[in-house]
Amino acid sequence: LPGFADLITICNLLIAYAPPRTTLIGSTPSTPLQVKSKHPSYLGCDVFLSSEWPQGISSTFPSPPPLSDDAAAGVSYDIAELASLIKPRYHFSSSHHPSHNYRHYFSYPFHNAPAVHSTKKTHVCRFVSLGNVIPPADAKTYGKERKFLHAVGIVSLTSMSRHELDIVPSGTVPHPYVDDYAAS
Repeated sequence: LPGFADLITICNLLIAYAPPRTTLIGSTPSTPLQVKSKHPSYLGCDVFLSSEWPQGISSTFPSPPPLSDDAAAGVSYDIAELASLIKPRYHFSSSHHPSHNYRHYFSYPFHNAPAVHSTKKTHVCRFVSLGNVIPPADAKTYGKERKFLHAVGIVSLTSMSRHELDIVPSGTVPHPYVDDYAAS
C-alpha cells in the first residue's frame, strides 16, 4: 500500500487505509482519502485499516483496557478525525502498543458522524483491535481473552439497501470521536 491514506476496492469492498503516524494538515484535504470522502456521492467505506487506535474509541468498549500513563502514544487524534470523515462500517486496528496489552478489543456498534451540513442518517461502525498472535498452548490457557483472529462476514456497502444501512443494532452507542462532528 502507498505511504498515504487512500481508498482501494478489493472484491467489491471499499477499503480505506492509513499508514502509521498518519497526520492531517489543516482543513485542506491532504490525502487522496480525504479528497475522495468529500465527494457528494460518497456514502462511506466498508473497512478502515489503521495501526493506531482513534482517540476516544476506548469509551465504546464493553471492557476498556487498563490504559497506562503512556496510553496517548497508542492513540491518534488524526485517525479519529479520518474515521469520522470516511464513515467506515468496520475499523480494524492493531494492539501493537504496550498500553493496549497486545490484546483483542472490540467496541459496541457506534454511530458514524453525520456529514457536515447534513441531516442524513449514517450507518453504524464497529471497531476491532486485533491482538498479537500467541503460541497455541497459550491460546488454550487464555481462551477468547487473548483472541488474535477475528472473522467477519462483510457485505459491501454498495450492495446494501438504504434500509439495511439504516438498521441500528441494539446497544449502539454515540459517536465517540472528535467534538467538531458532534456539533455539526
